[in-house]
Amino acid sequence: MYQLQVSGMRCGHCVSAITRAITRLDAMAQVKIDLASESVTIRSQLPLAQICTLINDLGFDVISQAEV
Repeated sequence: MYQLQVSGMRCGHCVSAITRAITRLDAMAQVKIDLASESVTIRSQLPLAQICTLINDLGFDVISQAEV
């Protein structure tokens, strides 16, 4: 499971865009996003670096990342 701090997320569209990008590559991924705290929790088989790249490519900034 990964815990990320991501800046730039403002609305449900942001949540959908991140969730779709990750589940496109890992259909079994679980993505939980809290806009207020700018936190993203992901349970996925994808490597953390790939997830961070996906999120950055969508125009958001991954501020911190951790594997928990």
